[in-house]
Amino acid sequence: MLRIRVWVGVLAFAVLGGGLLLGDDPPKKTTDPKTDPAPVVRHQLPSGWKALGLSDDQKKKVFAIEDEYDSKITALKKKIEDLSKEERTKKYEVLTEDQKKRLKEIREAKDGGGTKDDKKDDKKKDDK
Repeated sequence: MLRIRVWVGVLAFAVLGGGLLLGDDPPKKTTDPKTDPAPVVRHQLPSGWKALGLSDDQKKKVFAIEDEYDSKITALKKKIEDLSKEERTKKYEVLTEDQKKRLKEIREAKDGGGTKDDKKDDKKKDDK
């Protein structure tokens, strides 16, 4: 009988305590890119550099270098992504129609059809 009372107490606490957690979410901010300012870029020194005791001038120079190369690196990553897609497309064009169908079957049997990009390529090619 004592066990039942304990369990009833635990369950009552869980239900009432859980109810208090609901509805406490802060209101979500709606972001409008037209009215909101651009996000502030937070720079971070490379690992171990903080212990070097860099001056503020040195930190500013390091952060300026990061800003300069960040856009270049981003552009190169985008180019690599585009080249990879182009490579997959050209490889796919080498296959015969029967091989394309077989590849699609293999992918579906294996993991539901391969990667998202491969599925898009398959659909584009099958529509022809």
